[in-house]
Amino acid sequence: MRNAEVRKAVAAELAARKEQLSREVQAKVRESRAISTDTAPGEVVDGVDVSQSAVLAEVDRAEAERDMVELAAIEAAERRLADGTYGYCIDCGVAIPVSRLRASPAAARCTACQTAVERAHH
Repeated sequence: MRNAEVRKAVAAELAARKEQLSREVQAKVRESRAISTDTAPGEVVDGVDVSQSAVLAEVDRAEAERDMVELAAIEAAERRLADGTYGYCIDCGVAIPVSRLRASPAAARCTACQTAVERAHH
């Protein structure tokens, strides 16, 4: 991405999203720990409550994992911004359309290459 003003705006957007995701991951980890340690020693626990707690903890873990994947993508985008390769597909080198970058600022691939990656993984 060539325009310094656009790069600055993208950097700010990525930093804001990174901060938001970091807070969400921390909150989910705290919630997951609270769910798993919610009973007092010697307390009789209902099997349904245990099952519901396990499901909630697993959902929190899955959401935290998804957020961590997005955080990694944001950090990679920040590195590309720093080294001047942001806005170019990491696979084929073609410029990623601005409309795609606006929709997904951490996008590392053009639409064609991203489609190919998704097809290969499914």
